[in-house]
Amino acid sequence: MSLGDFLRQIRMRHNMTQSEFGDICYRNKDMVSRWENDKEQPTIQELTQLAKKLREPVLLLVTYGVAVNDILETKKAYTVNLC
Repeated sequence: MSLGDFLRQIRMRHNMTQSEFGDICYRNKDMVSRWENDKEQPTIQELTQLAKKLREPVLLLVTYGVAVNDILETKKAYTVNLC
């Protein structure tokens, strides 16, 4: 399963439209469509926003399909609250 398929599955599990899903991280439905069709990948920040808003595991979303280069280029440290 690709990252796009995974994001689509999460969006559908929450009964959200692409517009509603995109609103969480200030993106439009066209961008969400590109994510779901694996034409583009969301940033770590966007995945983190989605995970927090939807109460999904941050680590799962961030590590599922994001390229290692994206992680290495990110200057900020991200922590995950496991409680």
